[in-house]
Amino acid sequence: MASNMVGETAANLARELEWQAALPRRKPVEKIAVHYSVSLTPGEELTRKQMAAVTRRLLAEMGHERCAYFAVQHHDQEHKRGVQHWHIVAATVNTANEWIDDSFSKLRLRKVERSLENRFGLASMPDRPTIHIKNLTTGESRQKSRTGEVLPKEKLWAAIDAATADKPTMALLVTRLKAEDIDVQLRHSGDRYTGISFGIDGSAFAGRRLGRAYSFEGLQKYHSIYYDTAQDSTLQQTANASSAECQQKLADYEEYQRKLRELYEHYAQPSTNQESGIERDRTVANGAISAGHSEQEILEIIRQGDTAQAVRQGFGQCEELDYCQSVIQTQMESQQQQLIEQHRQIHDLTQEKQKRQKWQWRLKKPYMEL
Repeated sequence: MASNMVGETAANLARELEWQAALPRRKPVEKIAVHYSVSLTPGEELTRKQMAAVTRRLLAEMGHERCAYFAVQHHDQEHKRGVQHWHIVAATVNTANEWIDDSFSKLRLRKVERSLENRFGLASMPDRPTIHIKNLTTGESRQKSRTGEVLPKEKLWAAIDAATADKPTMALLVTRLKAEDIDVQLRHSGDRYTGISFGIDGSAFAGRRLGRAYSFEGLQKYHSIYYDTAQDSTLQQTANASSAECQQKLADYEEYQRKLRELYEHYAQPSTNQESGIERDRTVANGAISAGHSEQEILEIIRQGDTAQAVRQGFGQCEELDYCQSVIQTQMESQQQQLIEQHRQIHDLTQEKQKRQKWQWRLKKPYMEL
């Protein structure tokens, strides 16, 4: 599609890149070429001349304006999704035998994307949310293209995304992953855990290598995983547990959740279909308080309601706990106020009865003296 090289076959192009990288220089070249891929917005289309112009501009802004390069259009994505797509390979050493600095290339490419969009009138691509950024290395991409297999990174992404869907605690997340034969290692710093790594099929990755959303901090920030230092003892026990032990822990947890759901439905019986979710939760809280459940048990029961689960999905587990505690506090105060009112009424009735008895005694006393 576009090239400034002599060769036309893959073998000749490779030899040309190798020859340029082999020229004498103070520091040997470890990576002889760099690879870029360009995909337009679905439905957007450029002529070959325009695609060549985009290619040259991209290389110039990335520092490869005096480097050997070639670009090849692929039609696989165009056929599947209506996306015009091509690949660019450029030498890492220019014609002056100078190595091209590739530090912070990912950050620089984001700026180059915006520059190309403005310069060539291309549709602006929205930034991907951090939680969706999952990148394979060039070597991993080549391996996947060659073998078609699901790579360890992809298995971990899928497993972690599934295990974090309901925004659990960090301890429950680790339990779920280890139950799936995924190795989880935690790093402790100071008085709390600060790092996490995952292993599968003999490959291990620090969470940050899977993406910012998969580091210990990222799991909390982007997946709304709930963690505080009160979990540390449970976390350590879970990290040291076997896969079979974690599977049993999960089975016990699911059974406990089932019983909590039954209790929620039992205490919700007096409510009507016209009641809102909050009113229903208040009804449940009243029933659980009256039945003598502890405050922690009542909180776990209310968490089974639709409103609490919606709060967790929308805002995370911390907000969910705050909501449940506010419901409990409101109903406890209401019941306490009712008890105070009942005691006041009983006191008033007792006082009235004592007054009547006193006047009756006074009326009878003269006759008793006769």
